[in-house]
Amino acid sequence: MIRWGASPIPPLLPHRPRHTAGMAIRASIQADSEDECVEGLAQLVDAGFQPVMMPRYMTDGRWMARAVPTRKAPTVDDGRGLEVAG
Repeated sequence: MIRWGASPIPPLLPHRPRHTAGMAIRASIQADSEDECVEGLAQLVDAGFQPVMMPRYMTDGRWMARAVPTRKAPTVDDGRGLEVAG
């Protein structure tokens, strides 16, 4: 039972990071076959990512792999400030 005037949002727990914590960047590959998944993961590795989950068959009939960046994206300064290249 919720009391009138009580906040429905619980207070932050001391062990959880606040919303201003650094964002974790990950990339996922979803494919219909293992070969497609391996090819997609290889493209991420070529782009500077490191595999953290090798291709795996999921229960819903798809293949999935995950990777994280190993370095920051290159930046370009075109006079309007720094931007991520691409």
